[in-house]
Amino acid sequence: MSSASPFPDLTYNRTWYDIHLLRDKDGASEPISYDTYKNPVTKAFKALGLTGCKKVTHAARGLGAREAELLEVSSAEIERLGGWKASDAMTQYYLTHLPIRAPRAMSGFNPNGGTYFLARDTLEPPLALQKQIFSQIEHWQARVDNKKISTSGGAEKFLSILCLLRRVILQDAPGLHAINRAHPVLQDPFFRSTSFAACAKQQKVYLDQHQQPAELSLQQVVPTISDKLKKIAQQQSVIQQQLSSIQEEKSATEESSRRRDEAIMFEVQRHNATILKLQAAPASAFMSSSTPNTTSDIQAPNSSLAVVPSHLLPSSHSALLPPPPFTSTSNPFRSAAAAAMEYDAAAVNLAESTTYELGTPVNTVRLSPELTRSWGFADSVLLRRRAPPEAERGAHF
Repeated sequence: MSSASPFPDLTYNRTWYDIHLLRDKDGASEPISYDTYKNPVTKAFKALGLTGCKKVTHAARGLGAREAELLEVSSAEIERLGGWKASDAMTQYYLTHLPIRAPRAMSGFNPNGGTYFLARDTLEPPLALQKQIFSQIEHWQARVDNKKISTSGGAEKFLSILCLLRRVILQDAPGLHAINRAHPVLQDPFFRSTSFAACAKQQKVYLDQHQQPAELSLQQVVPTISDKLKKIAQQQSVIQQQLSSIQEEKSATEESSRRRDEAIMFEVQRHNATILKLQAAPASAFMSSSTPNTTSDIQAPNSSLAVVPSHLLPSSHSALLPPPPFTSTSNPFRSAAAAAMEYDAAAVNLAESTTYELGTPVNTVRLSPELTRSWGFADSVLLRRRAPPEAERGAHF
């Protein structure tokens, strides 16, 4: 493989350390000029319609860092890859390798590795063809082995990387030739030789028949399956929480309904017991309203008796004694039960200590006219007595 520049003299470091990889046309010791680099980049930006970028030679630096961040590359590896932390001694002198996770992600592969397979790298190019590229390697390698050159180890590493590039060029050149035959590198006579054409044909046949290893396919599929399973597990966890919340609400509703039904049943039973007690009252209790013998049990006006005029009495005997106002407590059904007991106790006391007059269409409970007039009422009244403490305590449940 011919070259526009001769192979460097590796005898002394001073004879080749000043040679630039991207050299100026005036000499190998002169670096490429800024305009030589800027003009092709500006032309490429215009061809792609990218306008408004003043620092065209610096655009890729910022773009690459942002792209790596989107690919979830750590900021520490982005800094190392971009050389932003080259001031510290460890990064500058001792960490000689690239942060491998960042290049993997930037190349479209899994940063963790294990999913990359390059089929053309499994085909070893013919050694005779490799020696036609950088043909001076063997000459200088022999001099390094015989200690005939003064070197600090740089020459040996330089020759080693050139040997690696031999394989890379022969493996990549056939693919590049199929994409762009006008590429400047492919204009070298070596890539027009019959030996290179035979190598390219052999590589094409090999790649057409070669398949990706099954274990690698499995490694590529497993992370995808794992991600899917994690998403399904998260969805199931959310659904389980929703079901638990619904179950708790259902249990609370059922408990509330049970307590309500118990309270209603308790009131119904108490109401029935009151009716039975009224029906079982002795016949002597139902006498004329003029009979004064029942007034001895009546308390003074400043007692706990409640007074209601007879013209306000309801038409139903079961509604004669309305329950007291509802009192909100920690147990919403307690006051209702206490009210029912108070209602029943008052009805029993009236049945035992007052005179009933059976009339039509309304049954009323009347006291003696003499007593009511002494209280300042012109008409007969209905008395309502609160239940004794024992009865009220018995109504708690």
